[in-house]
Amino acid sequence: MVDFIAKPVNRQHLHKVLNQHTKQNSHQISIELHKILIAEDTNILLETLENIIHQTIPHSIIKTANDGIEACTILGSFQPHIIICDIMMPNMNGLDLIRYIRNEERYRKSQVIILSVLPFSDESIQQALEFDRVTYQEKPFEYEILLQNIKNCLSNIDDDIS
Repeated sequence: MVDFIAKPVNRQHLHKVLNQHTKQNSHQISIELHKILIAEDTNILLETLENIIHQTIPHSIIKTANDGIEACTILGSFQPHIIICDIMMPNMNGLDLIRYIRNEERYRKSQVIILSVLPFSDESIQQALEFDRVTYQEKPFEYEILLQNIKNCLSNIDDDIS
């Protein structure tokens, strides 16, 4: 049996072909390659987030940015399923990044997780939460809760393509 995959690659079709041709102990393997973009201006937190997410979700592609402008530049060649961002960042803040994401058709299904020291009642947080597919987690945060939020977002993404 020969299958061809034409570019641009459709994720659902790729999974189907891989599952048809890859067997282990007579069970199909599902390969999840989730794309995650982290925009955070505190380098130690950025690196920690990247490491923890990669350890927990090894079949993920993670890109990082130190501010909203760098995140927008990365978005030019990377269509993430999840964007984790701070609100208070230099050059372009997280709220403006979320506005940009929601104004671009190709990113509208991306889930956004806000990590911020700003309280839930802050006007910037409330404005960000008005957009679809945006959740909020206040800093400092527990990594287990963040990882559960990420897994919930990934579950929603998988439901969208099923």
